[in-house]
Amino acid sequence: MYKMQTYLKKADILTFLNISLGFAAMVFILNNNIDSAARLIIVAVVADGFDGYFARRSKTESEFGMNFDSLSDCISFGVAPALLIYSYVSE
Repeated sequence: MYKMQTYLKKADILTFLNISLGFAAMVFILNNNIDSAARLIIVAVVADGFDGYFARRSKTESEFGMNFDSLSDCISFGVAPALLIYSYVSE
């Protein structure tokens, strides 16, 4: 059985931060806090940029990391912005 500390790499932790920011942005949107949600999406962009950098730099690229990054990108840059736009337009 793997210890979580050895299984998750620095890049995976940044990806987890990215996905958490995406979910938090969606919660803010549903609570009509559009400005904070937009800021969280921007911070997610920064976290997304660093996770790939750290994975390549530390040579810890993995299939799990690539799939996890794709999932976080779908949430942070697909679902959250779509919900943000829908919320903004429907007001």
